[in-house]
Amino acid sequence: MKPQRRRPERLARAMAASALLLTAAAARGEAAPDEAHRAARSQRADDAAAGRQHGNASFYSKHLSGRRTASGESYDPNALTAAHRTLPMGTRVKVVNPKNDKSVVVTVNDRGPMPKNRMIDVSSAAAHELGITKSGVTKVETEVVARP
Repeated sequence: MKPQRRRPERLARAMAASALLLTAAAARGEAAPDEAHRAARSQRADDAAAGRQHGNASFYSKHLSGRRTASGESYDPNALTAAHRTLPMGTRVKVVNPKNDKSVVVTVNDRGPMPKNRMIDVSSAAAHELGITKSGVTKVETEVVARP
C-alpha cells in the first residue's frame, strides 16, 4: 500500500485563501463564483434553446454568384441568404450588428462558414444591410425567427 502524499503547503494556503474569499463574499451577500458561473451557463442554455447565438459573421463575395449552395439553389448576392453549420435549410434568422443596431432577416440555404471562429456567413446584400462590408468580419447576435 502506497503512503498518502501530503498536500504541498502552497496548495493548502491557496485553498484557505479561497475559502476566506468565499466566506467574505457570502457575508456581503454576493453570489459565489460557482453560482455566478452556473447562472451564466444557464443564460447561455436559455439563449440556445430560444435559438439565440453570439459570434462572428462574415459575408460571401459577389464573385461566388451563380455557384450552387448546399440547398441546391444557386447563390444570389442580392438575396438575403446565409450559411450556417447546424441550422436546418430554410430557417429564417434575424442577424443583428450590435455596433450599429442594424439588423436583417436571412434564410439559411448553405453550410459553413469554414473558419472555426465564425458562426454565420451572410450574402453580400445582407452584409450591406448590416453595415459589415468594410470590416469583413464582425461580432453579431442571431436569433431564429422561423424554422422550416
